Amino acid sequence: MGLLLDERRKSKKIHEIKARKHITLMLIPDPTKSAKVIKIPKLPILICCIVITALVISGAGYVIDLRQQVIASRLNVISNTASINVKESLIVELERKNKDHYAKLQQLETLALDLDGKVKELETYKQEMNSKLSSTDSAPRPQQSEEAVVKEATTMETFTPGMNPEVKKVSNQPTKTFDTELNKISTSLEATLNTANDSIEDYQLLNKKVDILIPAWEARPTGSPLKSTVVNDSYGWRSDPINGKTEFHSGIDLKAKNESVYSTGKGKVITAEYESGYGYTIVIDHGYGYKTLYAHNAQLLVEVGDTVSKGEKIAISGASGRVTGAHLHYEVILNGETKDPINYIY
Repeated sequence: MGLLLDERRKSKKIHEIKARKHITLMLIPDPTKSAKVIKIPKLPILICCIVITALVISGAGYVIDLRQQVIASRLNVISNTASINVKESLIVELERKNKDHYAKLQQLETLALDLDGKVKELETYKQEMNSKLSSTDSAPRPQQSEEAVVKEATTMETFTPGMNPEVKKVSNQPTKTFDTELNKISTSLEATLNTANDSIEDYQLLNKKVDILIPAWEARPTGSPLKSTVVNDSYGWRSDPINGKTEFHSGIDLKAKNESVYSTGKGKVITAEYESGYGYTIVIDHGYGYKTLYAHNAQLLVEVGDTVSKGEKIAISGASGRVTGAHLHYEVILNGETKDPINYIY
């Protein structure tokens, strides 16, 4: 009995030892048959579990690292996308500003070219009027204010595309400064253009007035009818040299003997004949109420109806008519009334 117990104990220990070293698997494919027992050593399984566990842990770390890399890449992509969007927005804004600046520069160029044309037109009006005025001896000069406007307009620098110093000066400045300077230049050009337009209108009006006044200036007799002017008897009340009576002398007597007599203004001959008292006489109608009379001539060189110019030779002086000696009697008549010729000679 004791031996049986010992054997059982011994067998149990053996099984315990084997159980510690192996894992027993029982497979029962058919209930009618005996079970199949498979013993697998524990050590390889343990090693395999450790390896698998290590692989799983390593794989999990790798996956986590991959996930972190993916997240970082996504964040980087999002950041780059935002940066690209910002840059694209800046590029679009810069392109818009550049287009706006280009449009303003084009506007400035147009204003400058328009101003240049106006200044040239103004200069043309000025030269035309000066030409008209220079053709008349008694023509007055333009008023100082008008000359100042012309001088200011004509001395402005002409804008040349791409060469304007003001534009160069502000082209490298910040946008705000650029716009400010550009607006100043534009305002200045527009103001100058308005001044030029006003000046052109003034000159157009002045030119029309000159066109009206020039014939009147040309009609006004000026200068002496002789090459030399020596007054023997003046205009006004005097004692008549023949009868001694006090009479009004309607002209002046100029010293002249067989000298050339010249018209003192442009006009039409309305009298060219011998008149009692005046002898051989010429009367010229200059228009605008002006007439001149040349008396006591020895010879007449024009006929009634002739048109004469200022300074044209019309007679030879003498002593015809009621005189005490050779001389030229010269009268200036305005609207039917005689005027002192001295005021028209000097």
